[in-house]
Amino acid sequence: MEYQELMQAIGSVGFPIVACGALFYMINTTLKELSASLNSMTSVLTRIDEKIKEA
Repeated sequence: MEYQELMQAIGSVGFPIVACGALFYMINTTLKELSASLNSMTSVLTRIDEKIKEA
């Protein structure tokens, strides 16, 4: 998003609404990355658990 677009959005709907939208986007992106990391860790731990049970 360019500076002009940001200023136009703030001018038309107000700073609090634009800030809430930006925070929602940031939190949503962060949660997706966190979820992917947790899924990866879960699969690794499952494989480790299977290896331990085989031994």
